[in-house]
Amino acid sequence: SIGDGQGVRVSELLVRFSLPNWDSAQQDNEGSLVSQVFLGSQPIAILSGDLGSEGEIGLLSELTNGSPILMAGHHGSAGSTSEAWLRDANAKFVVISCGANNSYGHPAQETLNRISHSKAEILRTDSVGDIGFRIRNGKIERIR
Repeated sequence: SIGDGQGVRVSELLVRFSLPNWDSAQQDNEGSLVSQVFLGSQPIAILSGDLGSEGEIGLLSELTNGSPILMAGHHGSAGSTSEAWLRDANAKFVVISCGANNSYGHPAQETLNRISHSKAEILRTDSVGDIGFRIRNGKIERIR
């Protein structure tokens, strides 16, 4: 099993895991595993699962600032991807994974507003389908 702060190396990438404080009796989204991907020591992406704002605040001091790619929490729900989280990540791209016309109404308009205010480019799977990136000469490029 993997513990808080541990990582896995895949070729040149390191994926480090953060486990938010979580009460197993509640079984809520605040227990989502958060992964941060690095190329060498350079942060590349933060993947926050279904983590909400409360869990995000609890992890701000644990994550390396400045990841160019941020996966919006909980499919862009209103209770995730807080201003503090966006400010700390300082992402160039925020990816929202959500189905077209989903019954939950994801992503929430207030989340889209927060992301827009952060100046990050919003990439939504319900609008553009697959989203891909590559790293070339140490720079992140969107390829689809």
